[in-house]
Amino acid sequence: MEAFTSLMQLQSEIVSSAPRPVRVIVAGGAAVHYWTRQLVTADVDAEFLERVMVTEEQVAYAAQGGRRSLYFDRNYHPSLSLMHEGYIGRAIQIAEIGNLQVLMLHPV
Repeated sequence: MEAFTSLMQLQSEIVSSAPRPVRVIVAGGAAVHYWTRQLVTADVDAEFLERVMVTEEQVAYAAQGGRRSLYFDRNYHPSLSLMHEGYIGRAIQIAEIGNLQVLMLHPV
């Protein structure tokens, strides 16, 4: 979770000058890990609800079995997933980092 927070902080620096808060909905393995603490993933599947540049930075961290890195999957799009029709409205805000509102998919 520390690596996830660090990645979101890097992204918040990019969107700091946006005229309104930028919302990002986290899905995939990162969302599963948030709710269960069971799955480990190397990438963050995230949908930005506003048009923004997404950081290409990676965050390195120590994990069982060695060092790992966490980064945004720049190829992710929600149309590639089985999403509940109301997933945007059900997403739960878990953090606000500067001008970045971080929402997590609701575990429906």
